[in-house]
Amino acid sequence: MKTGNLYDPNLHLFLDDAEVQDHPGFVRKVQQPERVGDGPVLSPDRPWEGKAVQMWGGALYDDEEDLFKMWYYAVNMELYNRDRTGMYICYATSKDAVTWDKPELGICESEGSTANNIVYPPPGCTDLGADPWGVVKDEHAEDPQKRYKMMVYQQRPTPDAPVFDEVGMTREEKNEARKHLLRVIKDHLGGYPVFSPDGLHWTDGEEICVPRAGDGGTLVYDPMKQRYIAASRRYGTVLDHFVIEWKKYRRVISMCFSEDFVNWSPQQTVIKPDDFDDPLDQFYVMTPCVYGNQYIGFLGPQEV
Repeated sequence: MKTGNLYDPNLHLFLDDAEVQDHPGFVRKVQQPERVGDGPVLSPDRPWEGKAVQMWGGALYDDEEDLFKMWYYAVNMELYNRDRTGMYICYATSKDAVTWDKPELGICESEGSTANNIVYPPPGCTDLGADPWGVVKDEHAEDPQKRYKMMVYQQRPTPDAPVFDEVGMTREEKNEARKHLLRVIKDHLGGYPVFSPDGLHWTDGEEICVPRAGDGGTLVYDPMKQRYIAASRRYGTVLDHFVIEWKKYRRVISMCFSEDFVNWSPQQTVIKPDDFDDPLDQFYVMTPCVYGNQYIGFLGPQEV
């Protein structure tokens, strides 16, 4: 697995007191990371990227090619509002993880041209959305067409989903209509698999992996237990998010696991806001990783 494997059963980081019996005279000191340079390493400088690029995707070091690879998210709202395009997963490479190149790949079209670094959605793909959770390179994949694995948040078409017009509806009628719609589609939205032989040409998988998950998520490989981990923000019920009372809801982080990227365990809540958090804090996304002999989670809160 080319995933930045930092697993070492003999490395004890002592980030908490789990392995510490006593610590007379010792003080834990948290170090702040230092920023490299004065600006971002990646900025929106292409027409299809709109006004912002987001590290909502994944990056890895491929020692086979001696290359850092990044899949990032770009949203051009002008294109989206005009013709429902403009939500792209783009590809960049780097030798040092500081200076990044955006190659012209000639794969996906934007405004009539394929002279761009867009890799998803692939040609002919319908408007399913493209919120990426992460990319893993699987060196031991039995199917070479699935060497690269990605998970994206999507809502796939639901034949029996009701269609309604909110014009003339009262607030209560709108909420009831939305609740009914979400009851029908709830098992068709969440994390879906996407596969590629080279990290550039992607094909959508058919079966949902993580139903009822949120759009903010991460996908990583766990070298300690040799499995995949998908983490997502989770609603108490999917209906809570889109109705008028949604601001009263506290998002929590859940995880699920798979050894084969096909069969996934049910979502399990692993962390939620408590009395130490601000009442307005929401746990929007968390990136887990294995470091030494334990797991570390990088939590992204959001205040609403």
